[in-house]
Amino acid sequence: MAPRRFQLGVGGIGGGPPTAGESFGGVLAAGDFSGDGRDDLAVRMPEKSYASGEVHAGREMVIYGGATGLAA
Repeated sequence: MAPRRFQLGVGGIGGGPPTAGESFGGVLAAGDFSGDGRDDLAVRMPEKSYASGEVHAGREMVIYGGATGLAA
């Protein structure tokens, strides 16, 4: 299986366009979080800020695994 690259705000990865210092992928964890027998990837952005004014609030997301690998 070919390697895949995931980028914040591109290809189904939510979170809006990246801004400097958000650290997308700064913390990762792999496991079967959905219980379907396939590997999933949890991605943490510890420095994510929001337009509402929340600064460095952080965010987590899970990219779920499927028959062809991780799917955003």
